[in-house]
Amino acid sequence: MEIEPPPIEVYGAKPPKNLYNLNGQSYPINGLFDTSIYTEYYFLPNADGELYCNVTVTWPNKYNNVRGMSVECWNRTTGKCVSDNSFEMRQNSDGSYGPAVSSGIIMLSGLNSTNYYYFRFTKATDGIDATITGTIYA
Repeated sequence: MEIEPPPIEVYGAKPPKNLYNLNGQSYPINGLFDTSIYTEYYFLPNADGELYCNVTVTWPNKYNNVRGMSVECWNRTTGKCVSDNSFEMRQNSDGSYGPAVSSGIIMLSGLNSTNYYYFRFTKATDGIDATITGTIYA
């Protein structure tokens, strides 16, 4: 029987303090947030120096103006941001936007396989809670 890892939780304004060993498995992301959240854990990339992230942020409604999100990957060992990707909602046929924006698969390569990395997810500052779902894997 396989044990599922716990879902990502809102960790607040500070980077994570605990390691989660991906060990070839994916880590599920499932949470609710207002402006930004960090992953609950930090991770080691695979032996080739790769980490992958695929997330979707969903707001409760469609909107008349575009909303967006960003996915940052931070090197916990050096304290530097190694990747910052921004994404925006697509416009629907009725002229509205959303209610979701997806990153697609983000491949981070060339990472130091002995350093630790974590993710920070940020969305538009609109006062509306949004759901984030997805996976992180190596």
